[in-house]
Amino acid sequence: IWVDRGGKGPRKILRIFRFWGGHRALPEVFADGVIVASIQKLNETIQSDEGKDELSRIAEDIAVIVVDEAHHAVASSYSAVLETLGIRFGRGTRSTTPLLGLTATPYRGVIEEENRRLALRFHSQLLVPGNLGDDPLHTLRERGVLSFIDHQILQTGRTFRLDDEEVQRFQQMGQLPESFLRKVGRDPQRNARLLQELLEMSDDWPILCFGCSLEHARALAVLLRRRGRN
Repeated sequence: IWVDRGGKGPRKILRIFRFWGGHRALPEVFADGVIVASIQKLNETIQSDEGKDELSRIAEDIAVIVVDEAHHAVASSYSAVLETLGIRFGRGTRSTTPLLGLTATPYRGVIEEENRRLALRFHSQLLVPGNLGDDPLHTLRERGVLSFIDHQILQTGRTFRLDDEEVQRFQQMGQLPESFLRKVGRDPQRNARLLQELLEMSDDWPILCFGCSLEHARALAVLLRRRGRN
């Protein structure tokens, strides 16, 4: 896309700066570049005055901020990071930097107040392609792009609790901490129940299983192969 659309005039190099996990690459001079960052890394950075100053310096050169999985953007961690990057919230406020959210699910369940908060985060501007009609999700399901869901709860008989630090992390980030997901993914009785359920499904079905982590997904794959299932 950059080759076809991004370079104006003489061909320019697009620089990618990685800012997640162990990566800490941030530009000295922005020029033509994209920072790919995780909200966890950004939120961790602004906890110190030095990190907040570093992001504030970069904010002056940012042309647009794109938030993937934007339905999570109402979490307090996003508010703090976006404000550091120059985004202003509230009635009658305007930000000089455009904020674009991408999501397949532009809502927060059926709670009206939560959905209102999400809409206000993006100034109540929902951009939907005109050819998807008044109910885009239904249209995409009819076209076979999205699935019709038959939702069933699988009882595992297992209970897991977040410790105080994980509760605080959940309240801050709006999603379950990795430490908690690892704990759930390593539970042998729960995994045995999941494995049983998967093996009882027809072996000619295309089945998509989401693990608690990459480690958990690999473990399930190994257990399935041992039972003769791809």
